[in-house]
Amino acid sequence: MIYAIGDIHGKFDLLQALYNSIKLDIEECGDKENTIVFLGDYIDRGRQNRQVLDFIKNLESNDNLNHIFIRGNHEDIFIDAMENPRKQAYVSMWVNNGGRAFLEEVGMDFDYFNETFAWHQYVRWMKYRLEDYYETEDYIFVHGGLDIRKPNMKDQEPEYLHWARFTDYNWYQSFHKMVIHGHTPRPDPQIDANRVNVDTSWSYVKYKGVSNLTAVALPNRRDDKFKPPRFIQAEQHIPDLEPYLKNTTSDFA
Repeated sequence: MIYAIGDIHGKFDLLQALYNSIKLDIEECGDKENTIVFLGDYIDRGRQNRQVLDFIKNLESNDNLNHIFIRGNHEDIFIDAMENPRKQAYVSMWVNNGGRAFLEEVGMDFDYFNETFAWHQYVRWMKYRLEDYYETEDYIFVHGGLDIRKPNMKDQEPEYLHWARFTDYNWYQSFHKMVIHGHTPRPDPQIDANRVNVDTSWSYVKYKGVSNLTAVALPNRRDDKFKPPRFIQAEQHIPDLEPYLKNTTSDFA
């Protein structure tokens, strides 16, 4: 089986619950080879960013379970800010698009945060460990979206893969594979003929007062009798929305 986890955004409680549910699902429905794909946007907006990063960084693959880590646009703006601390545009982009919650979590302003050597280990991990996409014989996993003018994945620009929004005009038919992505938040997972969107990261919060993290479960190989994808979810009710919404008001999902 292949499991793809949508945008986490600093919610470790939900990640831990969802990951445990996936492990149980593997015991019940898994194959000899199982893969968990993380679709990016691990940080910002939530207040358990360091726990999320430490948990993911410490995951180890084995003969039965492989882990793939994809880079999202929030990793991009974090790296830009940390590597360019004197460029206010980069710093503001990160802080105003969810990074403020990260700083409040650790009780530091940006300058002190950037000067603390420990945080740069996460920058290195994001730059050198995260993938722009993951491709199998039947699926393409990406954070944002694909440039439909470039059916060869090797021709895709990383910025497009991290930032592109899916629109109804991009049906991805030229790729002849199912595309699994996040980055475009919706109250519920979306399924088209050749696309699945599993980003339920904050639309639930905005409209229902529920924080929701979603994963899709897919067979390693599709066949002619391919069934609709299964979804596994973890959710948490948020009694006080104001502090959360303060860090989720940006258009950058």
